[in-house]
Amino acid sequence: MSNTQSNIPTAAAQTEHAIPMFSPTKELERIGYSNIQREMEKVLKSGTYISGPGVVVFEEAAAEYMGTKYAIAVSSGTMALELGLKAIGLSPKEPVTINANTFVAVAEAIIAAGGTPDLVDTDPNNWQMPKVATSNIVLASHLYGNASAAINSNTKLLMEDASQSFGARLNERLLGTFAPITAVSLYPTKNLSANGDAGIIFTNEEDYAQKCKALRNHGQSGYQMHQYCGTTGRMDDLLAVVLKLKLAHFDSFLQERRHLAALYTQKLKDTPLQLPVIESGLEPATNLFVVRTAHRDALKQHLTERQIGCGIHYPTPIHQMPAYTSLPWAQKHLPEAELLAQETLSLPIWVGMTEEQVSTVCNEVYRFFDTINRL
Repeated sequence: MSNTQSNIPTAAAQTEHAIPMFSPTKELERIGYSNIQREMEKVLKSGTYISGPGVVVFEEAAAEYMGTKYAIAVSSGTMALELGLKAIGLSPKEPVTINANTFVAVAEAIIAAGGTPDLVDTDPNNWQMPKVATSNIVLASHLYGNASAAINSNTKLLMEDASQSFGARLNERLLGTFAPITAVSLYPTKNLSANGDAGIIFTNEEDYAQKCKALRNHGQSGYQMHQYCGTTGRMDDLLAVVLKLKLAHFDSFLQERRHLAALYTQKLKDTPLQLPVIESGLEPATNLFVVRTAHRDALKQHLTERQIGCGIHYPTPIHQMPAYTSLPWAQKHLPEAELLAQETLSLPIWVGMTEEQVSTVCNEVYRFFDTINRL
């Protein structure tokens, strides 16, 4: 999974920048605060605040959007990953192949589900998880709005993490529909974003869906009948009703993100930056506009000093994080992921960002490299 919390200031800190890295409020303004207030008041007056009618309606709308039979709303993207992995039935310590360059929640979820992370290096061309030749279970995280070739892996079981690429289409097929089960984070910085922590699982398999529904509610298959050792992973209705409103505007929001990404690509094409490489046949769902340079830290400082928010996804590969360095599965040298962690920078992109703001960011990038060239 690819959560945007890594090395990113809080939302409050972001608003201090003249151009924040993200701004969640513009989408709410487009939907209309009066509409949001009306739906939230209905929930408050109903007295049912968790896994109630609002969640059910959102699940139905989300499943319809994805074209899947089932959508299971949960409390976070990490929970979506964990419950999805538990639903497929990992054997104790079973390896699950993942990208070393992704958010740590992917590894956390595998461990919580009883498995063992099996890290692979990053594709140096598109900065995604590559196709894996042989592995029993592959968890393919699609990063930045792009697509991972890992969905084409020769594997017994595939799971997708479409958290940063929700809405992307590969050869006219939505990412998240290539695997029997898919997890999506709905964290406030994602393309489809909640006003709090939330996640969702998509599947066409009834047994996976029923198990996920039970696991999110203490493993209950019926009232006080605990079929599984579950957890508390339910979604709140106050989040669900806002997500339902956002989903109705989602395609237009996504088009805006694509337009901004195309604008960045056009304006930055003459800089020394390495720009994103979009897979053939992909209609991207740009969640992050990530660029690459050996001068990453200096560029980040330059932009920050000029009140332009930016971030790093991700500054430390999973196998080099203090929590895991002593574990056997982390004893790897993954050169591409390690280099990528030193060179990538995420530029501002969000619904409501103006073309003028994109031009300001790009102009400062040019000024930075002009300064570097004069040294």
